[in-house]
Amino acid sequence: MSSDLPFSVLIVDDSALVRGAFKAMLKAEFPLATIAAVNSSTEAMAEARLRCYDIALVDIELGDSSGLDLISELRTLTRPPLMIAVSMNQESIFVTRSMQSGASSYVAKGTPWGELFEAIRKTLEGQSYISLGLAK
Repeated sequence: MSSDLPFSVLIVDDSALVRGAFKAMLKAEFPLATIAAVNSSTEAMAEARLRCYDIALVDIELGDSSGLDLISELRTLTRPPLMIAVSMNQESIFVTRSMQSGASSYVAKGTPWGELFEAIRKTLEGQSYISLGLAK
């Protein structure tokens, strides 16, 4: 699937500021995308059961549970989204655990927006992406 075609994104982050920033930046970069944002694992699972999303951006440190657990749970859906773990953590163990849980890609929150956009494009194409500073 190409990122210039319509696709849907579910943002899961417990910070309203981050959710809002992600949503605004993604809408500017991908005007054809449908974007929803929720603040918890519980809300994410409820939303993902109502609608099939192409991509889920999952913060690995959620207030109500681990984003890694959410990634594993989302994989149980009939049509799970492709998952991109997003975190402030830049240690390789978090990248490894995210990928083992089922994430296709990992983006550190401190990276430029362009990396998130590239991660989405690569993930939609069936490839993995790891933030440049972490891919060593």
